[in-house]
Amino acid sequence: MIGLIEGIKVIDYGSNTSSFKPRLWLNSGTEFAKDLVPTDNYDRDAFIPSESWREANIIEQKIIYNTNYKVNTGSCIDKSNHIGILPLPDLLTEAFEELGVPFASTMSDCSFLWQQPACQEAVKNMIDYVKTFSELNDHKSSAIYGISSNPPGLRTVTYDQENKYYIGLHLDSWDNLPLENRYLSTNRICVNLGLEDRYFLFVNLTLMDMLYLLDMESWNHVLSFEPEERQKALREKFFRDSSTSASIVINTIGKRFFQQYPEYPVIKVRISPGEAYIAPTENMIHDGCTFRNRFPDVTLTIRGHIGFP
Repeated sequence: MIGLIEGIKVIDYGSNTSSFKPRLWLNSGTEFAKDLVPTDNYDRDAFIPSESWREANIIEQKIIYNTNYKVNTGSCIDKSNHIGILPLPDLLTEAFEELGVPFASTMSDCSFLWQQPACQEAVKNMIDYVKTFSELNDHKSSAIYGISSNPPGLRTVTYDQENKYYIGLHLDSWDNLPLENRYLSTNRICVNLGLEDRYFLFVNLTLMDMLYLLDMESWNHVLSFEPEERQKALREKFFRDSSTSASIVINTIGKRFFQQYPEYPVIKVRISPGEAYIAPTENMIHDGCTFRNRFPDVTLTIRGHIGFP
């Protein structure tokens, strides 16, 4: 059994505006979907977070948060191992509200709204805002996934339309980069356009961290490094031989990790209406959650090399 390890960090740009509500929760680990009765339409091999949430204590918050960044100093934040929680200007989100986007509850609703010129203008304004702190210079440097809606009451939200089941905690692989280059992948910004809080679930370890823990030789060496230095050391450790990458099946790392460390905590972070999260979803295990919500979960997602303000 291992406890929470310092790894992927959270920067909360909205801490001064929403500090009266809890931001972070932790649980006691993950469950194998095939052990659930009923399986709730999950892939039998899926892993999902246990429903044992509690607020993060002060020590855990120190491990999770990056409080050393300085706004407007031009300092560089490593987007491959940071999550940002960002309040958006009211003018950007009010345009979606006027269209009725928060009430979209079906794919048809989302498709209809997407075709409206006013919606396209609102999305363009959102992208222009994101460009002010990101490397999005043209359409080729970003991918817009449009507006989507998830039902309330879900422990995880990502659904495989082809196989008709939820996939649970997972890794994105749109760029499909090898493990040693995963830190160079695009990340995403996901805007909460709904009526109530939504929740982003994640394990605060990069894929490289997980691989190390699966092949751990000692506790007092690499894990004592600062997160950025640790990633460099692990790339050197595992990929000194260029042929190593082919022998590592990236999509099995998360599953192997959960099997070996079922009690490693999952983190749940609150994203309020009008806020967005920025996350390296190609380098970390994650999903969304609407478990105690009453209304549809409506989001706008943009993928690219999204920076941090």
